[in-house]
Amino acid sequence: MVEVRWAELKDMHGLSKLYKSSKPPVGRGKFEAMPFTEWVVNNERLMLVAEAGKKAIGFIVVRPKGEEASIDVFAYDKKSKTENLKEQLLERAEELIDARRMT
Repeated sequence: MVEVRWAELKDMHGLSKLYKSSKPPVGRGKFEAMPFTEWVVNNERLMLVAEAGKKAIGFIVVRPKGEEASIDVFAYDKKSKTENLKEQLLERAEELIDARRMT
C-alpha cells in the first residue's frame, strides 16, 4: 500500500537516493544543488512523498506562483511494482492545488 504525504526533513536522504536513481536528463542534476531542505522547512513549495512501507518510492515538488502552480521536480522509482504510482502522486498534488484555488 502506498501513502502519499507531506515531505519531512527525515525524508531527505531517501529522496536524494531516489532522485539520483532517476537520472534527471536536464536541470541542476544533483539533489544537493536544489534547496529541498529549505522548501520543507520554509514551506516554500508543496512537496509530497509517496512511500511503500518505510521506503520512499516517489516524490513531487509543486511551486505556487500566485494563482497558478507548476511542477518543479517529479521523480519516482521506475522499478516499483506499485500500480498507478505516477498518477497517485499527480492526483494528490492536484488536490492540494485545487484546495488552494490555484490552477
